[in-house]
Amino acid sequence: MDLKQYVGVQVRAARQKRRLTQERLGEMVGKTAESISNIERGQVLPPLDTLYDIARQLDVPMGFFFEEMDRPRTIARNRMELEHRLRALAEDLGDGELRLAVAVVEAIAAQKH
Repeated sequence: MDLKQYVGVQVRAARQKRRLTQERLGEMVGKTAESISNIERGQVLPPLDTLYDIARQLDVPMGFFFEEMDRPRTIARNRMELEHRLRALAEDLGDGELRLAVAVVEAIAAQKH
């Protein structure tokens, strides 16, 4: 996965966590929904000032868009999106629900071995 795709996945994850549409985020940063879509699909790497505006509106530090860049570049975009989705879901769970979710994931992982 190249830098454009990686940043795009991160933007999408942060936007979805905030439950914003591409159109709404675009309005918030003065861009079109198409521009946001192009960023999220990894078609374009936004200029730093646009990325900064997106970070501010999504309430994430700029570094969020580059976290874990040292992970193997071979990770599939789909897997990365699924991992973000799992983390976002976990953040909304209470302690008891999170314990249950961990137990389910552990049971699935144990099936592999």
